[in-house]
Amino acid sequence: MLRILFFVIMALATGFAHATDFWTEVQTTKASGISFNQINAGLSANLSGLVGYYAFGQSTNNGYQQIYAGPKVNPTNWLEFGVAVGAEKTASSDWMKRTAVYAWVGKAKISLLGVYENGGTGPWHKLVLNYKVTPELTLGIQSQSYLGTGPRVEYSLGKNVSLWGTALKGENGPTNMVAIKIKF
Repeated sequence: MLRILFFVIMALATGFAHATDFWTEVQTTKASGISFNQINAGLSANLSGLVGYYAFGQSTNNGYQQIYAGPKVNPTNWLEFGVAVGAEKTASSDWMKRTAVYAWVGKAKISLLGVYENGGTGPWHKLVLNYKVTPELTLGIQSQSYLGTGPRVEYSLGKNVSLWGTALKGENGPTNMVAIKIKF
């Protein structure tokens, strides 16, 4: 149900923007001997040079799902931030309110993305600091709630497809994540 709703919202929203960015990502995570898969998808667009909107959805094979959307602001070409409201559910819960904020800062070859979410399942954060070594290769550091902090590598296979992976170390031991991201 969430997947259908998410893609309907995304399809309708694209009609209101001049340039819409849509991406999807298939990710596998292995932490403390447990593996799970997830599909992430995002949409963003500028309605004017300064203001726009974004939406994010996620579904995992362990029953967690979330979707949220809200406005974003681009005060400069190197700064963007947004706020959102939506809903989440686990395999054992009904839908609960979920909120999110994010900020992106980037100049030349360096960028930093920070995301903070909160709701029924509690707070969550992700920070990704990247340095673009070549047009294809990006190296960085990722920190994520419950999983830890560690190095991150991303390799672009052309303009619209990239592979990334990270090896995080946290209180609960090591976590490895790999993903393929496709931009439309």
